[in-house]
Amino acid sequence: MVNSLTYLLADNIMRTLEEFDRLLPEAKLTCVWENGYHLASRLDNESVMVKMYQVGGFFVEIGFRSLNEFEIIHSFRDPVFLLPYVDQIDLNALLE
Repeated sequence: MVNSLTYLLADNIMRTLEEFDRLLPEAKLTCVWENGYHLASRLDNESVMVKMYQVGGFFVEIGFRSLNEFEIIHSFRDPVFLLPYVDQIDLNALLE
């Protein structure tokens, strides 16, 4: 069964976090790979590399156990979830 929202990816458009959250896991990964901008990385408590991407007006964290084993961990808008990355993100560009 194909998720109807997968077709949003054909246009490389992801309008809202809510649309993203309704996608199948494979379509979410495709959306991040095609439309996401890598902002920062961190190691979690289980030695999983977590990479954060900006996709339009929201953020997505993907956990990598290896190059071939990864999953969407969290998608969010709330800036409180940016705190683990604050030392890696250059906010000066936003102030210009």
